[in-house]
Amino acid sequence: MSKHFSVGCILCLALSACGKAAGVPHAATAASAPAVVLAQAPVPGATIAVASEASRPSASWLGAQAESEYLFSRSREHEAGVWIEAPREQRRVHVPIALSLSIDTSGSMEGEKIENARRAARSLIEKLHDGDIVSIETFADNVTLRAAPTRLDAQSRARLLSLVSELSADGGTNLFAGVQSAELRASQAPDTHPVRRVVVISDGQATVGVTSATDIGALAERGKPRGVQVTALGVGLDYDERALNLLAERSSGRLFHIGNVEQLAGIMETEIALLEGTAATQAFVEFVPAPGVRLLGVQGGTAQPGARGSLIVPIGTLHAGQRRELLVRFEAAPQGEAAQALLSARLNFNDSSRGGLERVQEQLVSARFTDDEALAARTGHSRVQEIVLRHEAADIAITAARQASAGDMLAADKELEKAEQKLKVGLANAKGDERERLSRDVARVADARSKARAAAAAPAATKPKAARAGSLELNDLSMDMAGY
Repeated sequence: MSKHFSVGCILCLALSACGKAAGVPHAATAASAPAVVLAQAPVPGATIAVASEASRPSASWLGAQAESEYLFSRSREHEAGVWIEAPREQRRVHVPIALSLSIDTSGSMEGEKIENARRAARSLIEKLHDGDIVSIETFADNVTLRAAPTRLDAQSRARLLSLVSELSADGGTNLFAGVQSAELRASQAPDTHPVRRVVVISDGQATVGVTSATDIGALAERGKPRGVQVTALGVGLDYDERALNLLAERSSGRLFHIGNVEQLAGIMETEIALLEGTAATQAFVEFVPAPGVRLLGVQGGTAQPGARGSLIVPIGTLHAGQRRELLVRFEAAPQGEAAQALLSARLNFNDSSRGGLERVQEQLVSARFTDDEALAARTGHSRVQEIVLRHEAADIAITAARQASAGDMLAADKELEKAEQKLKVGLANAKGDERERLSRDVARVADARSKARAAAAAPAATKPKAARAGSLELNDLSMDMAGY
């Protein structure tokens, strides 16, 4: 772990976009004006891994384009692609974390699973910083508070680690109550701890209390106003991927499939690294339609209606190097031959490397209209086409996962073949980073197809287990391609 030291100095910040009113989405216009130097104190309790800061350009994290330079005028609906890329190389700051652990201790967790859960919890507690806040709850038939929100230091860390070591398994699975309670505690974290994360570790289906996957997933919406996100760890082969998917999707969080104990150490290292690499908190994208344009929906995030026909998509915490991709659908009538404005995409976020400074970045999406369908196809934007392909491939992988879960691995393989062919077509025309991302996706889909065929050829006695394992891996692939 890097050596850190506290900073009490004032930071000089270069800004390239105007600010936003605290907690309220509003209209903003990007400016290409000279850098403005402001005095800004860091987040209380923040620690920084460098002694001095070299000036760096405040490059935009946000990109947006219509599907094509020319839109086919006879099409009723059109799409625009939006991508957010948090910078990899930036001033490294530890942003104080409030972590709520919610651990399944139902009877099905007995044995290796509960030991894996204890190991995951210990790993998180050991790697967090002094001053971070941790609470621990377990759920079986009911929820049990094991440790109220506790600031970490040498003594409290040892006490929490000892507590985790004593966890045992018994009873049913009240997943709803476990998530609800943990989210409430994370929501109540002080403002000094802007990274608020619920980590749910579970191996099974909800059997006690509210059992609907939709209702469990809807819980994730409640913590959004306070920036709470959910990391779901599915242990083994029996957990409810629908419920854990929705927890991740609705909170802009993450899902990890733990198929075997060997994966656990790497997953915990990944989760801690992402939390430590927090680049922004309280991020959201606001889509504002131009006059005469109607926004229809957003793929890749949960859209909420805003003022005057706008749509708002919460993003939450962004880590360094993270990329999020969205597709916004809209209706627009041609207004002449000149390029016309269609919508404004505005990224609002608190910049962790700038002491939590509130910032806004904007990209204007515009295009011309044409009656020539071939021209519209010929002038398509490759970045947007890549996003479309990845979303389509993720949807196909979800269908394949359902087929695998039903035991039809050959049908799953045929679905995956469609995804692989789509991605290969995009790969043939891609360049640079787009090519690298699509190449990685092609390789992962090809590997999933190989495993699906192997599961289909497995002996009858082992085929159900192989199909279930394949289904969960496909689900994990689709969630990863969709940005979760």
